[in-house]
Amino acid sequence: MMLVLDNHINTIYKIHRLSRKDINRYRKHLSEAKYRILVSGSRGKSGLVEDIYGVLHGRELDVLGKVTGSDPKIFYRGVTYYIDRGSNPKRFFLDYENAGIIADFKADIYCFENQTISRYTNGYIHFLFKPHIEIIPNLRLEHAELGESLEEMAHTFGATLKNVDYAIYAEPIPHNKERVIPILREYASKFGVELRIIDIPYSESMLPGVERVYILQELLDIMGLPPLTYHEYNEVINRVVWEIKPRVSSYGFYYVDLSKVNDPDTTSIALEYLKKNYVMGRPIYILAYFRGDRIDRTKFFIPFFERIRDDDSVAKVILGGMYYDRIKKILGDKALEMKKIDMELLFEKINDEDGFLILAVNGVTFEMDMVREMLSRVAQPAV
Repeated sequence: MMLVLDNHINTIYKIHRLSRKDINRYRKHLSEAKYRILVSGSRGKSGLVEDIYGVLHGRELDVLGKVTGSDPKIFYRGVTYYIDRGSNPKRFFLDYENAGIIADFKADIYCFENQTISRYTNGYIHFLFKPHIEIIPNLRLEHAELGESLEEMAHTFGATLKNVDYAIYAEPIPHNKERVIPILREYASKFGVELRIIDIPYSESMLPGVERVYILQELLDIMGLPPLTYHEYNEVINRVVWEIKPRVSSYGFYYVDLSKVNDPDTTSIALEYLKKNYVMGRPIYILAYFRGDRIDRTKFFIPFFERIRDDDSVAKVILGGMYYDRIKKILGDKALEMKKIDMELLFEKINDEDGFLILAVNGVTFEMDMVREMLSRVAQPAV
C-alpha cells in the first residue's frame, strides 16, 4: 500500500454561501459517513490529517482530508484542492467552510483539522462536524482563548467529547500528560466515551511529531483495519523527520523554521532534538518574533527564555515585534533587537561563524515572511 497525497494534481475550491440544497446535502453526507474524525489539540494537526488521508487513500478507501491554518487544503480522491476563502474569510469561517466542503464532497470518511481557538468555537465545530472519533495529539500552551493552563485546556477539550464515541490522546511529554489525563478521563467516564491513551516510548519521544505514527496505529485499530505496513510506517516517519530537518540558507548556514510552532514545549523539544542530531557544536542563534496581538503567547514563552539565558550553546537571541521588554531583560547581553541591526550583516556573520539559526515564537507576520524570503532564495534540505 502506498502513502499517496498526489500533490501534483491540484485545483482551487472556493468557499461560497450555502443554499438550502447545500444545507440538505451537508446533512445527508454527514449522516451517511461511516467515520467522522476530528483532529484537535495543539501541535501536529495538519501533518496528522495528511498522514491519515495518505494511509486511507493509499488503501483505496473513500476519504476526504481537510487542513486549515494559513494554507488550507482539501485532499480528496487523489486531488489537492487549495481553499480560497475570498476577500473577507471571517464571513465564512466555520459554517460555510466546513459545512460547504461536506456538502460538495461526499465521502465515507471525513477527517478534518479542528481550526478553532476559543471555547465557544471549539464547541461549535463539534456541533457542525459531529465527530465519531476525536484525536488530541497533545495539549500545549499557545492560545489563551482555550485556557491559560493545561488544566483549563483539558476541561475545554474534555467538555466537547459529549457525543464522541472514541477519543485518542497521545501526549509524549510526561509532566503535561500527568496533568491532562485525569481531566480527560473524568469527561470520558461522564459521557461514556472510550478514551485511548497512547504511551510513547521515552527513546522516541524526543522526535517532534513522532506521536503521529502511534495515533495512526490506534485509529486503524478503532476502524477495524490492519495495522500500518512497513512501507506506511516509514513514509510517515520520513515526513515527520523531514519537517524538522534543517535547510541550507541562501547565506550558506543551516537554519530551521520553528516560527509556526507557537508553543514553548514543542520549541524546547525541537531545540533539544536539533542540538543532538544537527547542531554539532555550532553557535545557535534564535530569531524570535513577538506579535502585539499574541501577548498571551509571549507570556507562555517566558520560562523558555529563562532557560535559554543559561544555555551556553545559544550565542544570541534576536528579538522582533512588540512587547518583548521583559524577555529582553531576562536575556541580558544575549539579546539583540531586530529593529536595531542590519539583518543582511547578521546573516553574513552567522555564516562566518558557521552558526545555526532557529526561527521561533511567531511566524505569521510580514516581517517573518521577509526573513524567510531572505533565507530561502536558494535553500536546500541539509544532507
